[in-house]
Amino acid sequence: MHTAVSKDDVHSRIFTYDDLLGYTRDVKLGLTYNPKELDIVPKVWGRTLGDVVYEAENERGGHFYAHEYPDLLARDVKTMFGKGGGAYGLIAGKDGYGNSDRARL
Repeated sequence: MHTAVSKDDVHSRIFTYDDLLGYTRDVKLGLTYNPKELDIVPKVWGRTLGDVVYEAENERGGHFYAHEYPDLLARDVKTMFGKGGGAYGLIAGKDGYGNSDRARL
């Protein structure tokens, strides 16, 4: 699915929209929109990247919202991957709720 690109090519090559779709076409995507983001682009642009299964519009935060407001990131991840979320059950047999799925310390 992914095309190998050398480290040197990444810095000298101009990537096209088709190149981007090669990386995201089969990936479930979650998007968040933050009011203090570096660039605020139309939401419809994000929806063209692939299978968007979760979107949230935050009342606060910017480009580093995961660092600024980790509670928002935790909410987004739980909602996207939790029961009823668009990425729930993404890995067959692993829903994150069974005892066998819990981390062992």
